[in-house]
Amino acid sequence: MHTGRSVSHKSRFARKRISEYTPGKPDCDKKVNGTKTIPRVRGSKAEYKRLDELYNKSIHDYYLAETTQSLHGTDDVWEEYTFVVRRTFDWKNEYQKTLVDIKSEELATVLKEVLKDVKTVNTRSDKPVLEPNLLFNYLPDLDEVLQKERAFPEETQNKNRITHLAILIEYLNTDYAPVAKILYPLLEHHEITYDLLWALFLPNTLVYTICAGSNEPRCLKLDCGQHKQDMRRGKWFQLDCHYVDYDGKTFGEAKAVIEIPAFTGSTRIDSLPAFPLAYHHDEEQVREKLIARGRKFGTFRGTHYKFYDGLAFFKKKKSLVRVNVRARIMVDSLTFRKMNPGYSMSPVKSGVGLQFAAMGDENSDDDGDDDDDGGQSGIPSFGGGALTKPPTPISIDLARSALSSRPQRLYKMNGNRMQLIQTGTAGDKKALRAVASLEPEEMSEEQLLICSPTVLGFSLGDKIYLEFSVEHIRDIVFNPTAFDSLVLPEKQKTIVRALVESHTDKSGKKRPGIDDIIKGKGQGLVAVLHGRPGVGKTLTAEGISEYLQRPLYMIGASELGTDPRTLEVQLSRILDVAHGWGAVLLLDEADVFLERRSVHDLMRNSLVSIFLRLLEYFQGILFLTTNRVETFDEAFQSRIHIALRYRDLDSKARRIVWKTFLDMVAREEAALAQNHDCAKKDDVPGTKIEKPLRQIVSTDELDGLARRDLNGRQIKNVVRTSQALAGSMDELLAMKHLLMVLEVTEEFEHDLKGTGQIDGAYL
Repeated sequence: MHTGRSVSHKSRFARKRISEYTPGKPDCDKKVNGTKTIPRVRGSKAEYKRLDELYNKSIHDYYLAETTQSLHGTDDVWEEYTFVVRRTFDWKNEYQKTLVDIKSEELATVLKEVLKDVKTVNTRSDKPVLEPNLLFNYLPDLDEVLQKERAFPEETQNKNRITHLAILIEYLNTDYAPVAKILYPLLEHHEITYDLLWALFLPNTLVYTICAGSNEPRCLKLDCGQHKQDMRRGKWFQLDCHYVDYDGKTFGEAKAVIEIPAFTGSTRIDSLPAFPLAYHHDEEQVREKLIARGRKFGTFRGTHYKFYDGLAFFKKKKSLVRVNVRARIMVDSLTFRKMNPGYSMSPVKSGVGLQFAAMGDENSDDDGDDDDDGGQSGIPSFGGGALTKPPTPISIDLARSALSSRPQRLYKMNGNRMQLIQTGTAGDKKALRAVASLEPEEMSEEQLLICSPTVLGFSLGDKIYLEFSVEHIRDIVFNPTAFDSLVLPEKQKTIVRALVESHTDKSGKKRPGIDDIIKGKGQGLVAVLHGRPGVGKTLTAEGISEYLQRPLYMIGASELGTDPRTLEVQLSRILDVAHGWGAVLLLDEADVFLERRSVHDLMRNSLVSIFLRLLEYFQGILFLTTNRVETFDEAFQSRIHIALRYRDLDSKARRIVWKTFLDMVAREEAALAQNHDCAKKDDVPGTKIEKPLRQIVSTDELDGLARRDLNGRQIKNVVRTSQALAGSMDELLAMKHLLMVLEVTEEFEHDLKGTGQIDGAYL
């Protein structure tokens, strides 16, 4: 019987579905008084209905039902109270947290002013919902407002505001009395427990910590702090902060997260991984140091050629790789981000502080010369204060979306309604004005204080993109005599100097000169330097870069690879970066890319063809060094502006090289001696050296050294090794040290050429 009823029910449902969707029959008919069927007319009711599409598990199909009235849509039965302390529970009825629902308009007005700088709280709501811990943190501010309200004459007092504020303060004093009893003595002794960290880190607190990568002190500004917990990591307190950074285009706000692991008992506040700057034992000195560093950070807009001596780092997955750098670097955030698109870093919000301004005012100025933001520039929240009568702010994301949309719609508040007042392009200035990116010259001291301790760039010596500490970046001391010290025929030096000067002068402006018929082609300067090793090919490129005071970007065949698929990508990137930096590009041992093409080696033909094509459109200065110029492809001849042949050094040239390196040692000794004397006399080191340089070897000894068959690189190595030997013996460099090293060097040369006894020949 049960089965039959079930089948009958399903049959009736099936027949109903068939009748409802039988073609030609009116849809959705209904009976009136059980007798007459009236067809339902589409769109005949001037109202709307809310329905839910639900799933019926018994019939395995969807059906429509009227939407249940939400409790949020009913009247607030608790709105007659000043505020409501609401405890929340999850679906298991386990306690989650406590919230305070503000019902009083007077109280909402006070909290809107007190919490105006707290980003994580929506005080613009008609009935704000706040956490009681936050209210307790601002209890002194609330009490100060209450005292000011009571100080007014009685006839002008706002009785409701005073009463409601007193009730809120009484609630906080009562409920948080046990917390205050523990917290205040701890803070008095500069200590804190893990459970009370929320009471230490108030929003907008300046937080002092150590940069994980550079180990340099830094400050950030706190947005919010909260306890976190998971099964794998346990408990920790998370600080969501922001700081001022530069992304290669604009200065703006970037985000950072600091975590404080859970600990037992109480601990000193200044022993935490991060703590409020006010608890630092030398707060004033830290402030001065970080503000000075912030000013230095602000000077690194764009691209800069600098010297670096210190620890640098880069992020790799979830770890840091530190590199000790003592080399020249390029500070260039834009190129860093372009070449490392997946690098972990916070985006810089250049549009922070977007605001509506002068909307709907047809008489407002379009040129934007009026006082845009009350004297505050960039990110208003960094300044720690509110603007006087600010225009209504909008969210960053909403403003950015509005700026990028086409067409752009602009609104203004008309009573309680949002009114569309204008549509147009993103160029409409008077309707929506964005506070431009922070200008370093206009930053407040607090903004300078929270500037990033590092900048992004490229180490020319290590050939790697790194984050560099601002503290260790210095100006380059160029060697003006580097080019003149080249041991080259004077005619060749004159031609090279004229070519590089005609290509681009020191001011960076292109000098007059004929162009290719096709614009953009053949505007570079390509020089081939060929000769045996150690005769000055690399030194020529280095001397040119010193003369022009431009970076020298040295690359080898190993960095480009020999796969045509990767060569084009790598070489294009390097040429693009070198041109952007105005660098002198040196491709060392370029034989593999310049060798003559043949019908039997398609791979080599591809490499040469790619190199030829990219070389045609390169607009910078490129030096190619090679030992085998006779194997060059013919197509390169028309692309080479000058080819310099370096002959083996004769005795006269070797004498000049010996004297150059020995004089460098003498100058270094004199500088060290002078600095030592200045330290004894408390004078300033680094002043001009007045004493004549020490003659390390006599004229006859110098002539004897010049007669030895050594190239320039070998001479440099001998002098450096001899200097190290003399230092180990606690003596000044002399001829005896040079002879000791030369004896060992010449023995190796004999063995290398096969003229000496071969080691192990009689074994």
